Amino acid sequence: MAKVRRGLTSFWKSENSKERIIKAALEEFGQNGYVAASTNNMCKNHDISKGLLFHHYKNKDELFLVCVSKCFEALAQYLKENLPENVEDAKEGLNKYFEARFEFFKANPFYEQIFYTAVINTPSHLKDAVAERREAINAFNRHYLTKLLDYVVLKEDYEKSSIIELLSDMSHYIHMKYKGSCLENPEEKHQIVMQHSKDIKDMILILFYGIVK
Repeated sequence: MAKVRRGLTSFWKSENSKERIIKAALEEFGQNGYVAASTNNMCKNHDISKGLLFHHYKNKDELFLVCVSKCFEALAQYLKENLPENVEDAKEGLNKYFEARFEFFKANPFYEQIFYTAVINTPSHLKDAVAERREAINAFNRHYLTKLLDYVVLKEDYEKSSIIELLSDMSHYIHMKYKGSCLENPEEKHQIVMQHSKDIKDMILILFYGIVK
């Protein structure tokens, strides 16, 4: 019985240590992005020994990917819980989506920096790993956009799945447009975030409704 208690105590100490490290990593990546983030700052600012940090996580890359996963999963869950089941039309549905996303990032500013770093300024050597972790939010977006397509009349030779795939491809080009943007400066980041969201929303509306009045 004593061995079991010692084992549980060791487990909870390990879990608490990992939580402290992840909290430090979220703050560091959330303030400085990927490139400028430093494990030294994580340790210094949160009184964590380097030995403890590297005992649980191999390097900065692994910590960044953990933070990216937490960001995408938390955002997807928030959207699921806060978007209405029914809307008047696809335009209202899109507005509700971006309003909810804005509120999420307003409440979780560190996640905003991590999200846009992962989406716009993805570290090249982590591209595949980040794409894998984006599946949580990508799956929700596909589901939500498919629902919004119920509000528009599609031409007979178009299928929802092909439209969703096209939206994904076009979103990628918009992300590339902003690649290299300075996200560490608060004023610049705000302008970039707002314009990026507007570009994505406008692209979807044009595809749904066209450009003819």
